[in-house]
Amino acid sequence: MVGRDSVNEGIMHSLFSGFSGVPALVLGAFLAGQGPAAAQDRSVRIPVLLDGRSASGQVEWRYTTTDPGATEWSDTAYDDAAWVTGLGGFGTGAVTNSHLNTAWEIGSIWMRKTFTLPDVNVESVVLSLHHDEDVEVFLNGQRVYQETGWLQDYSEFYLGDEYKSLLRPGGRNVLAVACRNTDGSGYIDAGLWVD
Repeated sequence: MVGRDSVNEGIMHSLFSGFSGVPALVLGAFLAGQGPAAAQDRSVRIPVLLDGRSASGQVEWRYTTTDPGATEWSDTAYDDAAWVTGLGGFGTGAVTNSHLNTAWEIGSIWMRKTFTLPDVNVESVVLSLHHDEDVEVFLNGQRVYQETGWLQDYSEFYLGDEYKSLLRPGGRNVLAVACRNTDGSGYIDAGLWVD
């Protein structure tokens, strides 16, 4: 016989695992009848932007391979209407653990994704990233991450508390990513969650 706790955890896993490709048990303690005190000890992971690992569907980004100039391209007010669209997972070649959806050759790529964050209290911001090679990530026009080299798989990075205030719950937000590939296979994909 399957216990009530197992059933509730299975339901929550089914509801939320498809968002990010990573299971997130959300408020399972509360639903399992353990009361609100137990639920307060668990964070709620809200997928804001899915990365290429998601089985729930792909995210469409606006992108260009022509240098847009200064950092204004990462601001929420920037007009990216002339940029083309493509599904997340940009690259070429045989990059380990990649989920290629849109071709991108050697050179640089600039990507933008506009999203509305639910009106929630944000405790932390988590960036999911897989890149080959150098990458810069901006949230509402402010650089939140920069790294040279490459990753061999998706990694998650908790952004510092100073970046929580950049998000606009209930409003328009932009995640912007720039990646440079100088040789061989290249890849870039990103996702964003809040707890």
